[in-house]
Amino acid sequence: MSRATDLGDLVVTSLNDASFSMEFTSARKYRPISELKDLSTLTVTVLVPTVRQEITSRSMSSDTITVDVLVQKQANADDNDIVDPLIDLVEEIGAHFRGLRFTHAEWLTTELVSHYDMEDIASYRLFSSLLRMTYICYWRPA
Repeated sequence: MSRATDLGDLVVTSLNDASFSMEFTSARKYRPISELKDLSTLTVTVLVPTVRQEITSRSMSSDTITVDVLVQKQANADDNDIVDPLIDLVEEIGAHFRGLRFTHAEWLTTELVSHYDMEDIASYRLFSSLLRMTYICYWRPA
């Protein structure tokens, strides 16, 4: 498998093995498309949308890999008691990965791209939050 899919799978395993304030089982997907009815339960999707390859020296290369964690759940935006714990969960997930190293990947940054999507909440009563993490993997070309 590629370094990117390996990293995505490691993120899924780390999420599923950790203890958070809300229970969920994450999965890696290529498209975060779900039926609205399926989002009545908390859904956490891991995506690996970009990989940037660079030569770092004569004998070393690197991949800068973006890993997105999408948190979704149907929610009434008018009820802070429902939305606040979801926002807390997204921040917990970000804190979980801050500084976390995997065997072949070093954490660089975490960006909360969308704390919550106002259009999804208004149109679909759907909480959607996107957390973007960047990792770097060093490797020797063949």
